[in-house]
Amino acid sequence: MPSDAGQPQLRLHPMSWLFSLGSLLRQLLVPLIAVMIFGGADRELGQQLALGLFLLCVVLGIALWRQYWFRYGWSNGVLLISQGLVFRRVRHVEFSRIENISTQVTPLHRWLGVVSVQIETSSGGRPEAELQVLSTAALAELREAIQGSRAAPEDASALPAEAEHQLLRLPATELIRYGLIDNRGLFVVLAGMALLQQSGLLRLGWERFGTWLAQVPLPDLDALGPGGTAALLVISIVAAIVLLRLLSVAHALLRFWGFALTERDDGFRLSYGALTRRQLTLRRARIQALYQVQNLLHRAFGRCALHIDLAGGVLDDSESGGDSVRYLAPLCRPGQAQELAQRVFPQMAHDADDWQGLAPGARRRLTRRLGLIWSALLLVPGLWYLGHWGWLGLGLSLPLAALQAHMQVRYTRWVLTPEMLLLEQGWLRRTRVLLPRARVQALQLTTSPFDRRLRMASLLVDTAGAMQRPAFRLRYLDARQAADLQHALYRSDPVAPEAAAG
Repeated sequence: MPSDAGQPQLRLHPMSWLFSLGSLLRQLLVPLIAVMIFGGADRELGQQLALGLFLLCVVLGIALWRQYWFRYGWSNGVLLISQGLVFRRVRHVEFSRIENISTQVTPLHRWLGVVSVQIETSSGGRPEAELQVLSTAALAELREAIQGSRAAPEDASALPAEAEHQLLRLPATELIRYGLIDNRGLFVVLAGMALLQQSGLLRLGWERFGTWLAQVPLPDLDALGPGGTAALLVISIVAAIVLLRLLSVAHALLRFWGFALTERDDGFRLSYGALTRRQLTLRRARIQALYQVQNLLHRAFGRCALHIDLAGGVLDDSESGGDSVRYLAPLCRPGQAQELAQRVFPQMAHDADDWQGLAPGARRRLTRRLGLIWSALLLVPGLWYLGHWGWLGLGLSLPLAALQAHMQVRYTRWVLTPEMLLLEQGWLRRTRVLLPRARVQALQLTTSPFDRRLRMASLLVDTAGAMQRPAFRLRYLDARQAADLQHALYRSDPVAPEAAAG
């Protein structure tokens, strides 16, 4: 329902206060526990319960207040949102600026038939608006209004429904592979330990474990001998690795269960999640860069991952497991990755022949730099544990540095086509970056004193979606080649720069 006279008239779902209450309680959980425990040390149990009930009523009142004075609506292609009574805030979000409507559905959402909605624009950072919560019918009405305004404001009802084509679906077997590769079990363990530490249960559990361990008869390590002790150590390490991998697999199944990537007329839609179901819509014009990533385990399983940079992307740690990675496909075959890249960037050429490498002296310079690093890493521990024999670390550092420098130079190359800038780099962790030239926002050419002496330079390429880091950095380029590349990327009628002579 549109708004009347430019004033939002629609309310949230009647059960919105329940989700607002849960959100407030999660934010105030640690302070509430501190007040109950430390602030009530001299009070009786009844007084502590009364204090907790009073604080709960205060939070409930805030949740009900927020819901009662929250209004939303739309008028003339503008989304209107009004909050508060004393300090009233009214926001106007033009439909043309809305880049993404993401939804989140937990089991409680599904039981009540509601959904949490986030409205994202190209401004980045936090969502432009959060509607917590709407009924599924209200969400469908809002989506229809936004899509109809973009398609044909004069006669949106005459257009057919937007068709979708499924590009990728990950069954349980693929999610198990993803869990074995990604190894997020370590994050699960660390998060659990942090929660136990905050609640005080970690110290209590550790004390009880020590008491139990003192009563359990343990094998005599001296009787086992060096071989038995080493075998016990290996078994413990293997058991820990297996446990972490199993936790990682469980995390992958819960996070990406039912993962589906579908293509729409103007972009893509991702849906995934077992307990909490998320749905993201990505406009094709919003995707700034595409990263095809392969580590050792990816190559062992014959898989890769596709990451993307989004203009105005919202960084959600809960969604990405503690980092700012936004997946287009958490796992796929290399052939599927090429097909998806062609779907994301239709202007991408299938093959590029004139790949360029680093400057001729890059291998020698990298060997010297890495040699110093390896010497510091090997010499100090070697002298500490091995005494005079630790000086052998210097003899090992040079071959290691030479091997690493050779492989890094060998697997680093770039090419500039009329439409795209492509980069491949990495040895153990290989990354292929696809960046349309129209998405380049900033270029920075830097030269250190060592660069100038060896006629080298570094080029940093940035986009609107790489908010916390540049899209990529090319180091140890030939200085003339780097200047030509920078100039070509700035030109309105781009022509790939010719390779500079060595």
